[in-house]
Amino acid sequence: MELSVAHTCVICSDSSKLLKPGFLLVPTPINLQIKHRNTFNLMRATICSSSSMVKGHGSPITADPPMESVNDRIGSVKRVTNETNVVVELNLDGVGSSDSSTGIPFLDHMLDQLASHGLFDVHVKAVGDTHIDDHHTNEDVGLAIGTALLSALGDRKGINRFGDFTAPLDEALVHVTLGRCILCHFLMNIAPTSHIVAPFA
Repeated sequence: MELSVAHTCVICSDSSKLLKPGFLLVPTPINLQIKHRNTFNLMRATICSSSSMVKGHGSPITADPPMESVNDRIGSVKRVTNETNVVVELNLDGVGSSDSSTGIPFLDHMLDQLASHGLFDVHVKAVGDTHIDDHHTNEDVGLAIGTALLSALGDRKGINRFGDFTAPLDEALVHVTLGRCILCHFLMNIAPTSHIVAPFA
């Protein structure tokens, strides 16, 4: 489907930040160049997560209570198991700073990317049984970050029920769809390749 309007440019309205359908038709000369706005701010405005913390299922996760103010969207989590000791602090309204030490170089790199592309402040300290395998540390860091995100979102005022984002990253096309519910699904289509990412489990 193609939209064609003479001497008019279609611009997403401010309501698009909240993923509401709508367009604003603005008369504009055809030769005017329109600057693209930063999509990362859109990403921050549409972050969603599960609606309740995991409790009472043997989970060793502890988290700060949700913040009262949208201005203080910070979540702190400490997760201790037989295999790992993980501390996470996540500031959703940060500047993209990262200070992560997990003992797994590729995981540290991915946490740095989460901070810089999401404009979050991400601080992760993890000690795990990486001498055996790194999957416990990967798993527990992921669980702690998810819990910190949930804590930072608080009452979720101003955040829509769902959102999605697509980005080409190097040779990959990444599509993420998030919803504020307890359901989850992960799908990864990877062609067999001889390239590996260190010994990353």
